[in-house]
Amino acid sequence: MTTDQFVLQTIEQIKKAGTNEQVRPIITSIKQSSATDKAGTLLAAIENISPLECTSEQWSRLRYALMLLYKPGVPQVA
Repeated sequence: MTTDQFVLQTIEQIKKAGTNEQVRPIITSIKQSSATDKAGTLLAAIENISPLECTSEQWSRLRYALMLLYKPGVPQVA
């Protein structure tokens, strides 16, 4: 699976999640794997999604996923 396919598939999983608790294991598994480049690509892809492309529930799940993807204590580029 290419990185682009992985990112698209993961974003769809996040959008389909019913609660934030369902998003957490998706992001946790990505962060625990050795695929840090995929996590960075996923982070960038989620940041580029427009709220107009989602329902308010999907947007909320994507924002929660972003919070989980950010590394605590490390300044992020604005």
